Amino acid sequence: MNPHASITAILRKKHNAKGEYPIYIRITKERKSTFVALGYYIRMEAIRKRIINKGNDFFTIAEEYLANLEKLKKYNQLLAEKPRVTHLKIF
Repeated sequence: MNPHASITAILRKKHNAKGEYPIYIRITKERKSTFVALGYYIRMEAIRKRIINKGNDFFTIAEEYLANLEKLKKYNQLLAEKPRVTHLKIF
């Protein structure tokens, strides 16, 4: 018997009449999932604006990511990710 449960935020694929997608929480315990509606909705345009950075190329976003790792003092992850970005720049 495993006492652990996992909780994940889920964006449902089916939208309402306004074109908004409901946000749910999926709780999984002992291989059984339960979905709980939060009562919040989000428009797909809002998600795309957060995901797609217009005017920025990959390396600009990568540098911001590396700076954020350094700011958060995640030095091990920074040491692993920084060479990858450098190799891509050389390639």
